[in-house]
Amino acid sequence: MTSISTWTRSSSRAYMPYPDHAVAHAPTGPLAGLSFTVKDMFDVEGYPTSAGSPTMLAVSGIKSTNAAAVQLLLDAGARFDGKVVTDELAYSVIGENSHFGTPVNGAAPDRYAGGSSSGSASSVSCGLCDFSLGTDSGGSVRGPAAQCGLFGLRPSWGRVSLKGCRGLCPPYDTAGIMTADAEVFQKAAKVLVGADQKQVKDKPRLLVALDVLKLFGSKSLAAFEPFLRKAQEVFGPAHFVNAAPAELSRILVAYQALQAREVWRTWSSFIQNYQPQFGPGVKERFAKAFLMRDAVLSDEEELSRKAVAHLEGLLSNGGILILPTLPDAALKLTATDEEQSIWRTKISASFCLGGLAGVPWATLPIAQLDGAPFGISLVSERGADVWLLEQCRKLVAL
Repeated sequence: MTSISTWTRSSSRAYMPYPDHAVAHAPTGPLAGLSFTVKDMFDVEGYPTSAGSPTMLAVSGIKSTNAAAVQLLLDAGARFDGKVVTDELAYSVIGENSHFGTPVNGAAPDRYAGGSSSGSASSVSCGLCDFSLGTDSGGSVRGPAAQCGLFGLRPSWGRVSLKGCRGLCPPYDTAGIMTADAEVFQKAAKVLVGADQKQVKDKPRLLVALDVLKLFGSKSLAAFEPFLRKAQEVFGPAHFVNAAPAELSRILVAYQALQAREVWRTWSSFIQNYQPQFGPGVKERFAKAFLMRDAVLSDEEELSRKAVAHLEGLLSNGGILILPTLPDAALKLTATDEEQSIWRTKISASFCLGGLAGVPWATLPIAQLDGAPFGISLVSERGADVWLLEQCRKLVAL
């Protein structure tokens, strides 16, 4: 890192309190000289994996191998700098864990870092590492990155191996990168996703998500408009579209039901065998997931298919969707339960489209709102991850 941080591992509250253990990395490679942290959903040799749960930590044991994504980064020369806090079992977007604490938002300390990759965003925004490996099912890389003034990428679904990573909802889970530096973002993200197999037009068709802008409101729009003008200078006139074929609130309800059913399938054995004591919010979400365990969700599945087909149609042949990442700057630490609920609903209604369609989604830290970071998102068709990164590079270079 080139800047000097006033934060430490302890004061940032980002790192899990594990004894240090040396993890081997390649001496050379595209990421040589860079350090990275790992969300405590991934296995790292010599460490346990808590997934943000003290019960999981108790039964984890010390791992003897690295998760596939971790090994990929080590083989590229990056140096492991520690495991970092995650919201409990990754089932939250707020950025607080009642067992392991609330990591600091280094860019706006009076606000949440966001979740569930809270420690990842915190460790980078506090200047303690160069980049971090997180997971994203319903926004857990995109949200924290935008809230902490970072570059973030949720890759195409299935693009990065999740072997050795605890899942939340396998049909939507991905592994992603966040960093404060544009060059590091390009390097680390390209190592993670590998080469594109799909050929895409050199110049994208710029699409603006009107339904998301309407949901987020005028404050978000005002912060977004200057960036949209810059994007049109690079890519040409924008076309205004709805990102979803129905009301975003309807898509979100369907998504949450489908997600909850899969979450229960993922974690039911652990919960039934060990009866963990969940923290506030997470407890209620798992209770709802239990109710969805045997639900017949044919209507929700049909609406999901329509949403995916609609978004795929927009993004095919070089379409690139541009939208604010969040409805506002990061949620304040003083936010009430009601304010947290409204925040969660708005961001999830946008983020769920990426989860359903499995498309690559990048957020760029190139705007400000109320003196805090405000991210702008670019979304492309599934499989065009490197192409999307190149479009991000062009915009950041302005």
